[in-house]
Amino acid sequence: MSARNIRRQKAYQSAKDYLFELQYNLQQEKINDSKSQQLSYLDLSDIGAQIENAKKKVLDLSGGEENQITAKVAGTVQTVECAPGDTKLKDDVLCTIEVPDMGYTLSFTVTNDQARRLKVGDTATVSNYYWGNEIVATLNNIKTDPKNPQNNKILTFDLEGDVNAGAELTLSVGQKSANYDNIVPNSAVRSDTNGKFVLVVESKNSPLGNRYYARRVAVEVLTEDDMNSAVTGDLGYGSYVITTSNAPIKNGDMVRLADNG
Repeated sequence: MSARNIRRQKAYQSAKDYLFELQYNLQQEKINDSKSQQLSYLDLSDIGAQIENAKKKVLDLSGGEENQITAKVAGTVQTVECAPGDTKLKDDVLCTIEVPDMGYTLSFTVTNDQARRLKVGDTATVSNYYWGNEIVATLNNIKTDPKNPQNNKILTFDLEGDVNAGAELTLSVGQKSANYDNIVPNSAVRSDTNGKFVLVVESKNSPLGNRYYARRVAVEVLTEDDMNSAVTGDLGYGSYVITTSNAPIKNGDMVRLADNG
């Protein structure tokens, strides 16, 4: 708080104290008058004038009625972000008002890579509503996160349906569904200096029965999520890809299939 504001606050408090003292003295004199009829020694009109002057000084120091802040909308005050005597700047938040008629929004932070897969107008699935009408979330804004401008974006969604202020919602949003010929677990996709590949299992007959070998197949990852990857490559229908092993495997190695029993 600036020195000017400190002086103004002290003057404001001093005026309030003086007003209280005058009002208290007047009340005490009235009480004493009812008991001893000694009020004739006081000039009541003078005290009344002092009280009015003190009230005016308090009003002036408090900013006056012309400096009152009035909300432009009607609603319910949810939070108050200031207290008596605080100094607030022009764009500071004083309180939060819920205005149901203006609708609801939901914002959260994602990485730049995740944001690149989205565009304004995309819809998200709300996966944790259990009653009321279905909630529809539509992306209306993508902007840089001021807290981490190099790596993050802030997504803002408009919400329609049975929404309440402060409710916790889980949104699923991403690329629109598409059909891919080959989808493999992420653990099956490997990479080296020659690029990405998977190891598929090939069967060969021998006098002692079938033997299984690992064959390298180069692939290109089209898209992926937390569990699976859609890939293109020389993969036939029903090909078995190796996802895990108890020892390192390379192209041409003989392998043994895990016992599913």
